[in-house]
Amino acid sequence: MTGTRHAERTPAPEPRPGTRGRRVPPVTATLFLGTGAATAARFAFPGVLAAPPLLVPSPGRQALVTAPAAVALGIPAERTSGAKGVLALYLVPAAIGEAIGCVRQPHGSGDSIAVLVLAGAVADHAFRDIHGLPTLAGAVIGAGLLLRRRRGASSV
Repeated sequence: MTGTRHAERTPAPEPRPGTRGRRVPPVTATLFLGTGAATAARFAFPGVLAAPPLLVPSPGRQALVTAPAAVALGIPAERTSGAKGVLALYLVPAAIGEAIGCVRQPHGSGDSIAVLVLAGAVADHAFRDIHGLPTLAGAVIGAGLLLRRRRGASSV
């Protein structure tokens, strides 16, 4: 095998017919189900809102937007960046947002920080909204993941 190239790899097996694009990646599914369970529990147990504020949208109707958005954004993010990538995209901005929220808006909660798009990030921050910096952090992480993926693809 001295003459073979190390860059040559056996191609990945083809997915089973009819399954491509149907399976929800595990981290995205866990985030969606965890958020859904916490949101449902908040109506029966008001203390849940204070316990895991990142997972409990306030007001509850916010989940009608953020839960589908988390799935819509999480599936492609996890498929392209992997489980660690989607966790970084979800948790790092969320931690930054929670920290800013404790100072600027201590009586709120929700997963909107993790699913907000970049377009409003600068304006949000200018108006002292807690979503701006976390969204910018997510954009930086996402750009880094894409660059890493492209570099990996070009070296094959």
